[in-house]
Amino acid sequence: MHAIATCPLGFETVAAQEMLERGFEIAGVHADEGLVEWETDEAGLARAHHELRTVERIALTAGEFRARGFAELRRKIARLPWERWIDAQTRVHLRVTSRGSRLYHERAIAERAVQGIGDRLDRPVEVAAASAVEDDGDPHVQRLVIRIERDLCAVRVDASGARLHRRGYRLATAKAPLRATLAAALLRYAGVGPDESLIDPFCGSGTILIEAAAARAGGYPGLAPRSYRFQRWPGMRDVPGPAASPVDAAPETIRLLGGDRHDFAIDAARSNAERAGLREWMDLEVCDVADLDPRDLPPGWVVTNPPYGRRSAREEGEVEAIHARFGRWARTHLRGWRLVMLCADPVHARATGLDWVAGPWIRNGGIRVRVLRTQ
Repeated sequence: MHAIATCPLGFETVAAQEMLERGFEIAGVHADEGLVEWETDEAGLARAHHELRTVERIALTAGEFRARGFAELRRKIARLPWERWIDAQTRVHLRVTSRGSRLYHERAIAERAVQGIGDRLDRPVEVAAASAVEDDGDPHVQRLVIRIERDLCAVRVDASGARLHRRGYRLATAKAPLRATLAAALLRYAGVGPDESLIDPFCGSGTILIEAAAARAGGYPGLAPRSYRFQRWPGMRDVPGPAASPVDAAPETIRLLGGDRHDFAIDAARSNAERAGLREWMDLEVCDVADLDPRDLPPGWVVTNPPYGRRSAREEGEVEAIHARFGRWARTHLRGWRLVMLCADPVHARATGLDWVAGPWIRNGGIRVRVLRTQ
């Protein structure tokens, strides 16, 4: 199988490195497209879903071919083995893009594709409305992606169903939360070691700290192995799920510390950490960044996502003041520590008074932000 992993945009090499460490054979990394390709088999496809922390969604390449007319497109779509992925109860939802090709009418492309699938299966295929996939909620909907570029058509079959950042623990949220996959990728980008101290002074609902604790505790991302779309494929229903993996007990010395000045945020973080079974791995405090006490933690990492202003509706001056307090706190309390921060505006970075090195541009909640780190 030729598989394609979707990861947080800008962190393609981070996701690829995680996959290499897990033993997957990388075939290609698409920088600034959020895609990593690799070759796998049925067991590897299942293992990728169960084990990878930085991957958002996984798809298989059903086929690639050239098509310059609608009749040719329908005929070649019909040659693909749709019986492997679609049964009588399955509806399909198509996302089509076309660039620089003779076939440019995306709705007509989708119509011919559905007709071709029906030709292969020898029956009509029902199309699901967009509302059926907005919340990843319908297990009987198969997502398909068709990309046509310069007459070369690539057809992909979604293997995941609900997106993989939905770990199951984050039912309580604060303002501007990070996706779990983005938090995991940010921690890997920083290079936070499994025994190093970690502080998030703007922890919100706790995603960065929970992802760090989950990686240290072992086991799978999320609460437990969940169901995926590929498990409903006719040819994959007998693929066994993973055996339960042991989760380490919380260490005697807690080296994960989070703070937020909003009590509702800390309440959310505590609730999510408890749901994940990781509450004992971290200390969480209601306090302003200026009052967060690193205690006797050995120097380690600060990885954080401060407010941007645009997402949390703060006044610009207030956001600058928050970053200024963050910088003073870091200079006072964090000698020997390394810092990684997401930042949407260089004015905020300058307000910290810290010497930042610019990392990749990524997207968080539709906002383009820069990953900054200290040397």
